[in-house]
Amino acid sequence: MSQERETLRHFLADAMTHLGQLVLLVLLPGGTVAQAPVATAHLRLELADLRLAADPFAGLILILEPALDTRKRAAAPQLLWLRFHPDTALEWINSAAYAMNAAVPQGAPEGVQWSRTLSALNSKGAVTLGRDRRNGKLRKGRWLAVGDSASGVRVPISPEQADSVLQMVLRVGTLARIDTVAAPAFPADRVETPARLLHQPAPASKSGRARVLVQFVVDTSGRADPQTLVVFSASDSSRIPAALEVIRASRYQPARLGGQPVRQLMQRVILWEALRG
Repeated sequence: MSQERETLRHFLADAMTHLGQLVLLVLLPGGTVAQAPVATAHLRLELADLRLAADPFAGLILILEPALDTRKRAAAPQLLWLRFHPDTALEWINSAAYAMNAAVPQGAPEGVQWSRTLSALNSKGAVTLGRDRRNGKLRKGRWLAVGDSASGVRVPISPEQADSVLQMVLRVGTLARIDTVAAPAFPADRVETPARLLHQPAPASKSGRARVLVQFVVDTSGRADPQTLVVFSASDSSRIPAALEVIRASRYQPARLGGQPVRQLMQRVILWEALRG
C-alpha cells in the first residue's frame, strides 16, 4: 500500500506542473450560453475527442466525441455521454495512477493491466485505463476504455494522454458537485418517464461537417428553458447561434415523476453533415 501511495504522490505532483495536452476552460455566467459556470477539459485523441465537464448540480460529465474527419469516421467510436459522482471519480484516480505506473503482483503476466472500473451514476456506463503487460512487466502501450449500457470502445492512447486523463479527472472533478436539492431539474436517470423529443428543426444549412453539444433543461411545457443553455463543445464556434436556435425551436414531451410533469436535464448533439455537390 505504501508503494501505491508513493506512486499517487508523484502523479499528483506532476499534475500540478505538467498539463500535457490538457486545456481548462471556464464558461462564465451571465452570457447567452450558460446560466452557471461550467469547467471543462479537452483531450484530443486519434479517433475521438475526450471532454470532462464539472456540472454544479449533476456531477462530473464525460463526453467521448467521434472524430469528424471523414477519413477516420469508419473507425471512430460512437458518441458517449456519461455522468459520474465527483467523489467516486476522485477516489478512482488512486487506483488508475497505480495501474499505470506499477505492475500489480497478482496480475496476469500477459495482456492488459486494467485499473479499477469507474462506474457511472446508476450503472449507466463506466471508464477504465489499462497498460500493456508482457512477461509480468509493464510495457509502453496504454488504453482507454469507455462504455455505456448500449455500446463501448477501447482506444489506444499514449503515456502522456493517459496522464492527461487522470489530470482532467483531478482538476475538473474537484469543481463538480451533486446537489439534488438546489438542482434546477432532474437528470434523465432520476425520472420515471424521461422527456421525449417530438420535433427538432434542421439546423441552418452550411457547408462542411460540424458538431455542437448542448445541455439544457426541458421544462414542464416541453420547451428548452433558454436560461439553462450550456454549450459543452463546438467544432466550429460560428455554428453555436444556429445550434441554440434549433434547441429553442424544438418541442418535447415533458418528463414525468410521480405522475406529474417535471423539469429534466437534457443533452443534444446538433450535427451538420457535409453538403454533397
